[in-house]
Amino acid sequence: MKRSDLKPTFLRLLLYLLIFSTGMVHAEGNCPNGYYPIGAAQGQQGPQGCAPIPGYDQQSAQLPSPTGWAPLRESRWGAVATDIAHSSAGASVDKPTKREAEKAALAECKSNGGPACKVELTYENGCVAMSVGNKIHNVTSDATIKIASQSSMETCKSADTNCRIYYTACSLPVLVH
Repeated sequence: MKRSDLKPTFLRLLLYLLIFSTGMVHAEGNCPNGYYPIGAAQGQQGPQGCAPIPGYDQQSAQLPSPTGWAPLRESRWGAVATDIAHSSAGASVDKPTKREAEKAALAECKSNGGPACKVELTYENGCVAMSVGNKIHNVTSDATIKIASQSSMETCKSADTNCRIYYTACSLPVLVH
C-alpha cells in the first residue's frame, strides 16, 4: 500500500473516532452552576444530589470580571433613626453612602411623626435588627439578620421584658459591572 492510500483511510478512521467518542463525555449531573454531583454515579441506583462547590460565589461566577481578577463590589449603607418620645422610627437600606443612608432614615422617621429624630445606627455591608421591650429598644448590626437579631434580643432581655424583634434589614454590597 502506498502512503497516499493511507491518508484517506486515516482521515476516515479519525472522523469515526471523533464521532463515536463524543458519547463518552458526561455533564455535571444536572447540577446548577456552583454545585457538583454527589451520591451514586449518574445512571446507577442510589441517592443522588448536588452539593455547593466550596468558595464558589454565585454572583461572581455569573458575571466575569473584565480584569480577570475578583469582581469589584460597591458598598451599600443602611441606617435607623428614632424619636422615642413620639414613638417614631425610620430606616433606609441599600444607599451608596453613609450620608445618604442617614438622611433617608431621618426623613422617614420625621414623616412618621418624629420631630426630634436622631440616627441611632448606621451600618455598611451588613444587616440590622431592632428589638423592642416594655421599656427599652435596642438596635444592633452584624453580618446576618440572624446574628444581629440574636444580639439585639440578648441586650433587650438583659434589661427588659416582653422583648421582640421589631425590624430587620440588610444592605449588602453590589457587583460593579
